[in-house]
Amino acid sequence: AHGAWTAAGMAAFVALLFGVFYRFWPELLLNVFASDSQTVIHGAEYLRIISFCLVFTALEVVLAHSFTGAGDTIPPMLIDVPLTAARIPLSYWMAYDLGWGPQGIWWAICVTAMGRGIFMGLWVLRGKWKRLRPDLD
Repeated sequence: AHGAWTAAGMAAFVALLFGVFYRFWPELLLNVFASDSQTVIHGAEYLRIISFCLVFTALEVVLAHSFTGAGDTIPPMLIDVPLTAARIPLSYWMAYDLGWGPQGIWWAICVTAMGRGIFMGLWVLRGKWKRLRPDLD
């Protein structure tokens, strides 16, 4: 448990640094890969939106792999599958019903990524997974 949270904290710190960069200077990165101004404009919008979920994504990935290492692969599946599936109707709702266009899809990805990170962290805190491998506490 200690190792999982330590690794999650390190990953979240790196993700936070990237998130700050994506939020305030996305064009610097995009100009390396694209010369078309419209591509850079749309890419910058996307990076600014996902900058909000990078820390949560880092938590989700590290903690999901911690469950796998502990021999409990069910929690990541129960969290990831429904929230990933929810992206489809949520994207449609945000893009069309709310009229946000492509940004609605990006926000749907961001919101579900945040949810996955939060729920994965809450499941780790429950501690039920430790019963499978008490030596990992």
